Amino acid sequence: MATIEINGVTYTYTEASFGRNRGIHISAPGLPRTTFQLRPNPHDDPEYNKNQPKFYRDLAEAVANFAAANNQFPPDGHRVTIFRIDYTVDRR
Repeated sequence: MATIEINGVTYTYTEASFGRNRGIHISAPGLPRTTFQLRPNPHDDPEYNKNQPKFYRDLAEAVANFAAANNQFPPDGHRVTIFRIDYTVDRR
């Protein structure tokens, strides 16, 4: 597990595995632990395969920034860009 802090709130996150596809488990005080699956599969990006810790930190920051601004984690279909690739996050 790793943590990031956004606006004084600490978010805890870790990689989620769904067979070959990936996602993220993320939680914060006052918000339920939520799991997101990514589309497309990040394994198709060679940069992901070389920089997984940064990929998940960037993903956690994108999800946490949405939560900080909206007091909830993103809804299904929310788009984030990591390593120049647009991903859709859906709750799992």
